[in-house]
This record gives sequence, C-alpha cells and structure tokens, in this order.
Amino acid sequence: MDTTITIQIFLRRGGIIFLMMLLAITESSAQIFPRTTIWNNVTNTNRINLYVIPDGFTTAEMPLFAAEANKLVEKLKNTSPFKEYINFLRVLRVDVPSVQSGCRHPHSASDCGTMTSIDFKETYFKSSFDIGGIHRLLVPEFSLVQNFLFQNAPDYDMVIMIVNTPVYGGSGGTIATYSLHSSSVDIALHELGHSFADLGDEYTSTGSGCSGEYANVTSFSAPTAAPWAAWVNQTTVPATCGNSSDIGLFKGAGYCSTQYRPKCTCKMRDVKKEYCEVCSEQIVHRIHELTSLLESNSNTSQSYFNLTKDTILTANLLATTNGSVAAHWKLNGVKKAENVTFFNCQSDALLPGSNRLVLYATDNAGFLKIYQKPIDSLVWIIQKASNAVPLPPAPPEYFSASNIKETQATLSWLAPPDVGSFHLQIKKITTTDWGVTFVLGNTNNFITNGLVENSDYEVRLRAIKGGQSSAYVSTNFKTLPAATNGCNTATNLAVADVLPSSATVSWFPIVGLQSYMLKYRALNSSAVTSTIIANTKYTFYFLQPNTDYTASVQALCGNIYGTPVTINFKTKPMEACPDNFEPNNTASAASSLPFNTLVNGLINVTNDEDYYYFSLSNNATNVAITLNNLLLDYDLKLQKLDGTVLAFSAASGKTDEFISKTLAAGTYFIRVYGFSGNFSPQNCYGLRVAVSPVGAVPLENAEAADTEMNISPNPTSGAMQIYFYAEKEAETSVMLTNSFGYVLSDEKKQMRVGDNKLTYDVSHFPDGVYYVRLSNRYRTLTRKLVVTSEQ
Repeated sequence: MDTTITIQIFLRRGGIIFLMMLLAITESSAQIFPRTTIWNNVTNTNRINLYVIPDGFTTAEMPLFAAEANKLVEKLKNTSPFKEYINFLRVLRVDVPSVQSGCRHPHSASDCGTMTSIDFKETYFKSSFDIGGIHRLLVPEFSLVQNFLFQNAPDYDMVIMIVNTPVYGGSGGTIATYSLHSSSVDIALHELGHSFADLGDEYTSTGSGCSGEYANVTSFSAPTAAPWAAWVNQTTVPATCGNSSDIGLFKGAGYCSTQYRPKCTCKMRDVKKEYCEVCSEQIVHRIHELTSLLESNSNTSQSYFNLTKDTILTANLLATTNGSVAAHWKLNGVKKAENVTFFNCQSDALLPGSNRLVLYATDNAGFLKIYQKPIDSLVWIIQKASNAVPLPPAPPEYFSASNIKETQATLSWLAPPDVGSFHLQIKKITTTDWGVTFVLGNTNNFITNGLVENSDYEVRLRAIKGGQSSAYVSTNFKTLPAATNGCNTATNLAVADVLPSSATVSWFPIVGLQSYMLKYRALNSSAVTSTIIANTKYTFYFLQPNTDYTASVQALCGNIYGTPVTINFKTKPMEACPDNFEPNNTASAASSLPFNTLVNGLINVTNDEDYYYFSLSNNATNVAITLNNLLLDYDLKLQKLDGTVLAFSAASGKTDEFISKTLAAGTYFIRVYGFSGNFSPQNCYGLRVAVSPVGAVPLENAEAADTEMNISPNPTSGAMQIYFYAEKEAETSVMLTNSFGYVLSDEKKQMRVGDNKLTYDVSHFPDGVYYVRLSNRYRTLTRKLVVTSEQ
C-alpha cells in the first residue's frame, strides 16, 4: 500500500521566496529520470531554470520529444523579450517515458464537436483535454507533476510540459502545457506568459465569465487607472484597433467584452503575435526578480581591506544579448568609470582613511516603465594610511586563555591574514614588569608553562608585519589552586525569566575557569541539547509552553569535566488565545478582517485552515500582510475566491510570514494553514493587514512615535541602532525589507520590558529606502531607513 506524505517545497532566490507547492508523494512513484541541459550549461546558480518535460511520449518517441524541446529553445532565442535575456535562462530536458503514446480526451466538454474521439491513453502524467468543460484546456494531474518535480527538478523556476497529441490545446497555471499542434511552440510561449509572468488571457469569449484583474487585463475604463497607465499617452488614448500600434485601452479581454487589454494585438490574445510592451515588461520584471545582474567578481573576497599599491578590481555581469546591462563605478560618491567591468583603484586617488568604492550594475534595455529598473551593487571599503606608507596589520581577534591548570594555560587567537609573526608577553597582574617577549611565528596558539598556581595573570599579544606592529590585545586568567583537580562544581544554579517559550539559567563563576558545558532537555524527551559557553548565564529559546525541563552545568577544564549540577523548571502555559473567527475553514465561510488591526487565531487540528477576506475600494492599494507569533511552521496565501493564488509566503520554521503586494479594487482572501499538518490548540498566531495608497509607505505604521521605536543614525552608511520600548516581554521578529517589501533579513529577538537596543550593520546595502519592522503578538511597528553613501 502506498504511503501519502504532505511535503512543502519552497524555493529561495536572492533571499526572496518565489515558489511553494504542497506535494502528495507516494513511495511507489519516487523515480529519478535522465536529465540533459540543452541550453546554457553553466555551473553558476544565477540562472532561471526552465525544465521541459514530456507526457504521452513512449521510450521509442523520446527523440521526437528531444527535437520538440530544441524547437522551444530556438523559439525563445528569437522571441522578445526572452531573446534579449536568453543568457539568464538555463533550459533542461527530463526524459520521462509513458506506457502509451498520446493523451486523454473524455469528450466531456460542450465545444468538442467531432474533431476528436473519446480516448483514455495511459500516460505518466495523465494529461487530459476537456478540463473545466473547455475542450482545448489540456492539463496533467498536478499531484503527479509535483511529485516528479520534487524528485527530479527541485531547483526549477519554470516548467513546460509537451503533450504528444496533434490536437490544439494547452494551459497555464502552476506549469505550462502545450500540444504538438502546428502552433505548438507559439502556444508554449503564450502559456509561459501565464505560468511565469502571471499574465491574463486577452481574448474575449470562452463562456467562462470575466477573469478579473491582471497586469494586462483590467475592468477600469479610465486610462489613468489602468495597471499599464505608465505606457499610455494620456492625451491620445487609442481605443479601437485601426492602424494604431500604441498602448491604450482596447475593449475585449479576460474572456469578456467589458474588460480592457493594453494593445490591439499581443501573444496573450493571439498566439501567433508578439508580446506587447506591457506583457514584455512583466516577463522582464520576473526575470530580474530571480537573477542578479552582478554575477561574480574575481578579487572581492575581501570587502574591507588596506590598499598599499594600485589594484585592479573586476566583476562579471550577466549580460543581455543587446548589451543593455552596464556597469557604473563610484568612489566616495563620485562617478569614476562607466560601462566597464574593471576599475583601476589607484592609491593616489584615495582619501586618507576609509574610502567607499561601489560598483552598480543596471539594465537599460527600456522594457521597464511600471517597475523600477534593477540596480545590483558590490561595495568595497578601502583603507589608506595618511602617510602613504603600508598600514600596520590589524590586531589579532578572539584572544583568550583556555585549558587553564595550576602552572599552565593555552593561549589562542584568530590571526589576521598575511601576518608573519606575533609578540606575546605575560606577567602577574600585581607586577608592572612584562619581562621576556615571546617571538612566535605564523601560529594561532601558545602554551605557557612555569606559572604559579592560584595566581592572576595578564597576557598581551600583537601582530607583526613588514616591520610594523599592531595594537596590543590582552586577556586575563587565573591559574587553578594546587589543592583542586581544576573542575570544581558550579554553585547557586538558578532559573529566572521563565516564559512560555524561553527561560534563563545562571550560576556563580568558578575562579580561574573559562568554559562550562550546558545541557538541557524536556523531561518527556530523550533528546539532549548541549553547548559550551564562557559566560555564567544562558537563555534557552524556542521552548515548548507548559513543559517540564531539566538543565545541567559542568565545569570544563581542558578535556576534563567537573561534577554536573542540575535544576528543573517548567515553562509557563500559553496565554489563552481568543479564536473568535471560527468556523472559517473555507473561503465561503471566511471572516471579514479589519485593516491595521492585529487579530489572533488558532490552527486547532492537523487539517484546520483559517480563511479571512478584505475588500478594497481604491484601484491601486499597497497591502502588507503579516503572520507572526509562530512557534510552529505556518504558511500564508493571498488568493481570489476561486482559489487563484496571487502571492504566498512559505518561510521555514518559526520565521514570520510576510506578503506585500499592490492590488486593484475588489475582494481578496487570506488563507492561514500549517505546513505539513502543523497545528497547536494553544499557540495563538497573529495576523494583520495594513493598507496604504500607492505612493505612500507600503508598510504599516511607518511613522511610529520615537518614544516607541527609533533608528539612529538615519540616514546611515554603516551601522545603525534600533531603539524600542516594550511594555511586555515578547519574542519579537526584527525584519528588514527593501522598498518593494522584499525581506532582506528576519530574525527573532527576546524583548524585555522597558528599553531595548539592537545594532545592525547595513554598509553592504545599496543606497536606497528600506523599512525596519518589529513585530510580536502585541503590536507591529515600522520605520523608514535611508541608506546612503553620500554623507
């Protein structure tokens, strides 16, 4: 008997989640098939992976499938905008033979006519016509496709299925499918417009009703309200085809006569035509979302270094075929070079002290009018000595003493690069004479002998390079008393600050000891977590609420452990969670969600799903959806009533989920559910929808009072501090996003009652506007952050 497992696949590219599917995997169908790269066989991961797969091709017909896949590549190479960005794609073919040749046609659609007969061929993906009562809608069984992709193409960005039938048909959606009709390759690119760029159909009638809003389909009749308004000459807006080739408002799109399309002809209306400018922009924008213009660099492994001679810095660009990707170099905010991939960094051109060199890569192809042009960057911080002589070496880092005994200790450090030797001195703290200097080679440790037991010592160390020395770094330690074995037992072990998911243990320090072994586990579990620390205080995070735990501390003396001392504690139960929206387990039973208000909910059982809806009256509205306070892995979707997914967030583990999207007027639905059946009758999630008009800050509460949250300095070119006043203790998500809402970092911090301060280094961020968002179960605060090198 097959065993069905629910698995979540999510793909991150550039830190951004782009794809999530729930897969039904059966043990019997897990199989690996031959895979061949048929275009752009490079090892660089900075590519969009397009997988071409077959259905209804037998083993003997695999050469036919291979030939059809090659036709697709050639079509992409000759169709704008894919041809300009063909170097951004990698195309792979997977040979999946079927038992029988062809596909299924139950002849159940009203528009079948007599063109084909009833057929039920046994194929690998069980592709069939007549899906949804439409004859030409050719769709495979998605559970089979998803299982296959999980096993054979986990890194895919696009998927096209070629179905072995001469009858006209295809579909978009999660994957694109097309048949071997004479228009087959044109159908493929039309379906890619759906599945890759989320474009809508622009033809008028299929009998299925209006499609709703897409980037290329709208119900708004005002030119300024159209999603493609940036492309329209607002003084002369064409509305009838005639001889016009301009972008305007043409009636007939999205399966009905009352919606509008941007151009008279386009591949999304007629597969034989080219993509219009609006659809091309959506495709190019999607390509830029998944790739970086700066592919690699040859000598930038160090972004912070000293410069003592002229040095050439280089970078590799991911180039378009029309040469639209360009490089721009700025030194200390001043443009220095254009359209070259190398820069001769001359010592004479640098200022004394710290210099900031930035390489910007831009795409000037002219496809983008709605979206901002992409800018990728690399940053070097270059130090130059004021006297134009080689700078002294950096001091050693992490200098410490370990394995301390009665008359001996081991000193270790992290050596700076290219340092030839080290000077080490040691003395008793009670004396002023450093005595002998130990001259050491290129090493990172030293064992000192002949010490006096139970004595305090100070040790200092400096690096030597090119006749110059670094500043000293120092550390103190105390040798063990002669009467002890070096591993006394810790005393006064205590637990404090016990919360539902965290607790802090502390103990008195053992004189002369540098390290402790700390272990803990839930009493109902045999799984032990252990760590070695140098402090005498430690906070456990991500504990289970209302659970008994045991913790132990042992002194660590070299390879010898002292006697452990243990303590037991129990985490607090979760606060009662108001789950006032049930039953809301389907879209038809969805609960209305107020804007800018934190609501709580529960995923009570393994198959529980919570649905909410909200309505927008304005055509263009920024919407930011946050799902937080997660002790389990929950996921988030934004969709239409019919289940069409507009956006989703599927971060791993306990990471907050976040969706930011600009929406037209209408009603939208939010779905909250547990990944892989996760649920908790106690863990209360928080859900919030923040809205603002286009042109305003796209996140909630961006001007929160300084008394609650403040960032300084702002603007900044390097480090910044976040000051936050918390009225209650809470595990808090600290999220940094760019101006488009893409998450750049997200981590959990334990906020204490009162003032909290967090420090972040954003010197590697390109110049621009960002947002810092603090979010916990009680509130969400957002502040704007400006990063600029022009200071």
